[in-house]
Amino acid sequence: MTTAATAPLGIRATLLTVLVPFGFGYYFSYLFRTVNAVISPQLSAEFALGAGDLGLLTSIYFFAFALTQIPLGIALDRYGPRRVQAALMVVAAAGAVVFAVGTDFAMVAIGRALIGAGVSGALMAAVQANALWWPRDRLPLVNGLMTMFGGSGAITATAPLEAVLGFVGWREVFWGIAALTIVCALFIYLVVPERRVEAGPRPSAEEQRRLFRSVIRDGFFWRLTLMFVSVHAAFQSYQTLWAAPWLRDIAGFDRVAVANHLLLIQIGFFCGGVSAGVIADRLRLKSIPPLNVFIAILVVFFVVQVFVAIGAAGIAAVLWLAWGLVGAATLLCFSIFPQLYPPAITGRVITLVNLMMFIFSFAFQWGVGIVIDQWAVLPGGRFDPEAHGAAMFILMAIEALFFAVFLVHYRFRAGTRAP
Repeated sequence: MTTAATAPLGIRATLLTVLVPFGFGYYFSYLFRTVNAVISPQLSAEFALGAGDLGLLTSIYFFAFALTQIPLGIALDRYGPRRVQAALMVVAAAGAVVFAVGTDFAMVAIGRALIGAGVSGALMAAVQANALWWPRDRLPLVNGLMTMFGGSGAITATAPLEAVLGFVGWREVFWGIAALTIVCALFIYLVVPERRVEAGPRPSAEEQRRLFRSVIRDGFFWRLTLMFVSVHAAFQSYQTLWAAPWLRDIAGFDRVAVANHLLLIQIGFFCGGVSAGVIADRLRLKSIPPLNVFIAILVVFFVVQVFVAIGAAGIAAVLWLAWGLVGAATLLCFSIFPQLYPPAITGRVITLVNLMMFIFSFAFQWGVGIVIDQWAVLPGGRFDPEAHGAAMFILMAIEALFFAVFLVHYRFRAGTRAP
């Protein structure tokens, strides 16, 4: 990881110099990730985008995010989270500038891709930093606290952003975010301390490659990863884009009501991650492994998805609050991987998981748009409610397949893989 070491910090100092700086990085990651849900009407009108085009433009963020994950993992293990995250935030700021000055689809797509690449390390750097500075059995709790920052960014991209858009255009908004992202990069670089993985000799490059190859050959790793990423990709696809059209087309809400309900999703997201972390932290004292908690969360999320698929507009507020709450809780899985595999390859392992998650997110978000485009557009530019339902049921079928494969090989009582 890093080449310098520091003495362990106290809890308060670790919160202020590790959790908070990386938390702000994750804040901007989620602000960028979800901003298109609110500005999608302006983007559709200005660039003449259909559902598939809008899904592609927004999901390019996920595609660029995914492309960076393998080199990101190597960089995190070699240079440490502080330097890597600070540099990437500068790339995100450049992407925001390109997006702000874009005059056609290609230019804003390039800007969106740069943004995705620039914030691709936000959560992974935070997870690795937490693994460096906190006891491993407390990772569910501190990583849950980290999701509050992401939730705050997502909240900012809903009703608060809609209010700002009443005074300035979406281009001015991106100029402002670009400037604040640079400030965040400087904050991380100047405040976060350096630390090695652990005392003692650092594993050689060949030893790290050997350890990582053992992960690649581990069937349990892939079963857990595919189960997790398919569910969280479905969550992200709606949180960052498709929930807004659902609220407009199925619930019949106007722009203000849509923004307010998107705010509920992000409030749920804000609370969900930390709640799951606290619950997992308490249950560990009763010898209930975090993986069992994670599986229970997935079951609840399936139930929430069923109500989205059938178009339960009458409970829209409760439904989408639950979407954010339970969807965020699935991020508990990122606290499980560092406990399963050696610290020397934590960066590679978690970025490989992230790679898969964002490949799925790209495919799911674009795929939902393609499915919806198979139905005729209704008067007023609305998408057919039946199309929304079909898209969600397709995602659920994919998730259910990976969930079933995982359960065949899992022992709940021990909370471990099957022999």
